[in-house]
Amino acid sequence: MIVKMKKITLLLSTKDKEKTLVDLRKLGVLHIHHIKNPVSEDIQFLENEIDNVHRALQVAGKAESSKVRMEADEAPALMENILNLSQRREALARELEEHSETHKWFETWGAISYASLQKLKQAGIFVRFYVAEKSAFKTVDPEKNIHLVREKQNTVHFALFSDSAEEHLDFKEELCPPVELSELDAQMSQVRTEIERVSHELAELSNVSPVLHDYLVRLQKRLELSQVRDGMGDMEEIAYMQGFCPVDSVAELESMVNENGLAYVIDDPDDPADVPTLTSNPKPIRIIKPLFDFMGTLPGYNEQDVSFVFLFFFSVFFAILIGDAGYGLVFLLTTMFFAHKKKNAPREPFFLMYVLSGTTIIWGIITGTWFGAESIARLPFFNMFIINKIDRSEEHTSELQSH
Repeated sequence: MIVKMKKITLLLSTKDKEKTLVDLRKLGVLHIHHIKNPVSEDIQFLENEIDNVHRALQVAGKAESSKVRMEADEAPALMENILNLSQRREALARELEEHSETHKWFETWGAISYASLQKLKQAGIFVRFYVAEKSAFKTVDPEKNIHLVREKQNTVHFALFSDSAEEHLDFKEELCPPVELSELDAQMSQVRTEIERVSHELAELSNVSPVLHDYLVRLQKRLELSQVRDGMGDMEEIAYMQGFCPVDSVAELESMVNENGLAYVIDDPDDPADVPTLTSNPKPIRIIKPLFDFMGTLPGYNEQDVSFVFLFFFSVFFAILIGDAGYGLVFLLTTMFFAHKKKNAPREPFFLMYVLSGTTIIWGIITGTWFGAESIARLPFFNMFIINKIDRSEEHTSELQSH
């Protein structure tokens, strides 16, 4: 069911903002509704910092536990180091890719020396490299000084030697890279070595990822407080804020604000569209929540909670869709196996699978379907549970048609 809410307005001194917000967060019963759009340099800094930590964690990877002990104020430097190493590795990868593209030219044309080509040019001999189709290559004037470099399928690579800088052929020309092959190989080897070094250093930093996780949690809490603080209304020395509190927690909230000497107003919500939705269901119904979370489904405050109805019909639909008690039994045993293996995992998904498996088994039993084998369904023990009107076996269908 949907929990009823009360609208709370708090008035406080501007100098008591931080303390009041900390106390409210500890209490954890007030859903804040911003009076104004929370914008500040502090919020922008925290959002950027959180984004950087997320990126650093993606790069560093996860560590189950860490024996490394670091002070809290070392986390920003650690994050910056990881991001710098990541940027360095990306730059090196781009450089290696550029070198690899250049190297492909030499793989096609051979170990041609750029320096030698320049010497030939100074001596009045000009070399140009062309690519053409076989049919087009045959049209080249046989008087031209042509050297065939490579012929593959329908493509020809060849070089033109001439004593004129102006002499060209009407084909695609490929320029020799201004680097020696030996130098290029040395550069690629050096870049690969540096990539390995940086990658190794990043791999070692994965051991301190729990430190970044702790830093991320602290940043998120600071951001939450900053957004509430900067989303308050203010009138000179008085600040005010609004939020929504479950009716069952109003007394607890009143006790806290009275202890802090705050003024407050408790009222019914004006606009249901502004009220956050909080659902509270019995434990058996709560198993549908993971599916609702996956679907992003949540009823509005003034709507009906359909958790029970959805769970019932979804279970029946799932059972009819699978329609086989044997497969339902497989689902059940598989769920029991993983539930035993993953003892620290949330229980709701497993309980939901128990329900879906159970309804599938029941539907399969009453329709006489066991792994699609009619011989199993017709065994005396299983046959006694079959409801004839929904029995889907071929034998029963034939009986109905004969009648």
